[in-house]
Order: sequence, then structure tokens, then C-alpha cells
Amino acid sequence: MKRFSVEPGQHLKRLSRATLILLATGIPPLGFMVALFVLGSIPDNVAPYLTVAFVLVPMIVFLPLFAFTGYKYSMRRARERFAKLKNASCIICGEPLPDAVRLRDLRRTQRPHYETVHPEVWRWGERWKKINILGGTAGIFIVGLATYQLATENALQSILFYAYVPAYILAVYLSQKREIERFRSRWKRQLSENPR
Repeated sequence: MKRFSVEPGQHLKRLSRATLILLATGIPPLGFMVALFVLGSIPDNVAPYLTVAFVLVPMIVFLPLFAFTGYKYSMRRARERFAKLKNASCIICGEPLPDAVRLRDLRRTQRPHYETVHPEVWRWGERWKKINILGGTAGIFIVGLATYQLATENALQSILFYAYVPAYILAVYLSQKREIERFRSRWKRQLSENPR
């Protein structure tokens, strides 16, 4: 088991201000829930005050800050992924594709290759784009319905509705992965049968 150690001359990285605020505002609600679970109940005369002090006030700070840091993190990840996509190669034949300056140009710059060299892949991708728009719209509706079921205390129905989202994402991912592998093997087979 590797132990954590700091070499002489090295310093631990300081926590950012946002991380400290997230910790300071995220821990009291968790502590309140643990105390509520351990005690079983809280006397009625102090429950509203404790709820406001240990849940509502910290959550007013925690949730927006959590959303902001999550957004910032996802944007940083998107930039990193875009940097990888800029120097991408074709998923079927491995041919280097033209670089895109912006993310919105990526599809436009890569389109000619897929339309001319792999037209079946292009049509398949266009069809999946429409299916994903429909599935995403249905997913938003189902998450709303699941939230309503949870609010009306139908936990089992809510869980079943919420299960749609990861099941749909997994089904789409596996289906697309399998189909891309099929396109790739078909391309290799055609290339071996008809060498240039």
C-alpha cells in the first residue's frame, strides 16, 4: 500500500476558495441528516430553526456554487476534448481529417470525408442524430414525470422512470459502438478484397 508523503521542499496544494466554501456549506446538511437519522426525530420547537441554520442557508450557497464549479469543470473538459478532436482521424479508416478552428466547424470540416468515403456511415450518423434528439426529449419528459412521481410519494414508479435515462444512454452507447465496429470491419474487408 502506497503511503502519501510530501518530499522535502514540496508543498501540498492549497484548496481553492470555491472548494473551501463547498466543503463548509456541504458538510452541515450532511451532518444534520446524520443527526436526524441517529436521533430519529428532532423536537418540534427547534426543528424549523435547525433546518434553516443547517440545511437551507448552506444550500443557498452550496447549490449555485456547485452548479457554477460543475459548469466550469465541464467547459474545461469540453475544451480538452475539442483539442483532441481537432487533430482527429477517421473512426473507420484512420485517415487524418482536416482541423477545425471551432467546435461548430468540426462537423462541417469532417463532413466531406464521411460523405464521399463512407456515405453509409454519414447516413447512419444523421439518422442517429434524429433518434438522439427524440430520445433526449423523451428523457426530459420522463425525468419530469419521475420527479412528479417522487413528489407524490410514488418512489417505486419514480425509480423506474429515472432508470430510463441511464438505460437509454447505455443502449445508445453500446448500439453505436457495435455499429461503428461493424462499419470498420466492413471497410477493412473491402480494403483487403480491393487493394488500391
